[in-house]
Amino acid sequence: MQSTDDAQEGAKAAAGLNTVELIAMAVGSAVAGVLVNLGAPSTLTSAQLLFLGLGVIATAGVFTAYRATRQPDRDSADPS
Repeated sequence: MQSTDDAQEGAKAAAGLNTVELIAMAVGSAVAGVLVNLGAPSTLTSAQLLFLGLGVIATAGVFTAYRATRQPDRDSADPS
């Protein structure tokens, strides 16, 4: 939260991170519960669906983070 010199803005950013974490945990738990219930009554199928579903979500997150942080190509930025 040191990206700003204003202590009040830093406090807002810190509170925002906690809120985002709580929401992410709630959504993740809900998705996990749905995936486990889809595989019921088989414990093996429930575990497989949970592993596959959370793996797909993690892969989408990695791809999104890569796209968001990648630098634009200098050669493709044609000013004309």
